[in-house]
Amino acid sequence: MKKALKILCAASTAAVLSGGIFMSSSQTLASEKDGQATSRHGKGNTELINLQLLSLTDFHGYLQALNDKSNGQIMTTDGPLTVGGAAYMAAHIKKLKAGHENTILFSAGDDFSGWPFEVASHNLDV
Repeated sequence: MKKALKILCAASTAAVLSGGIFMSSSQTLASEKDGQATSRHGKGNTELINLQLLSLTDFHGYLQALNDKSNGQIMTTDGPLTVGGAAYMAAHIKKLKAGHENTILFSAGDDFSGWPFEVASHNLDV
């Protein structure tokens, strides 16, 4: 269990660091001044790239939608709609990415905690 936790921590740290490096390098490579795109080296470039950033947070490993009315349903004009879970999230991400060639999807954290098994074990080693 401790080895798996160490691997998870190392992978999470690597993901955060690589995301930080990407974000800082993308800021230093290009800028726009007076409607003219310029690189860090001062060479003109008239083509800017539209970039869409999509972020998830607090997914908590809930692969299935919640089945209770207070947490897993919203009211629509067509009646109650069950929301949440991986399939619901994937459908919305697909809609958001449609027509946006340059999309980066990332997660801000809390992806794995909250699984029913973890909750049932009360965070004890199993």
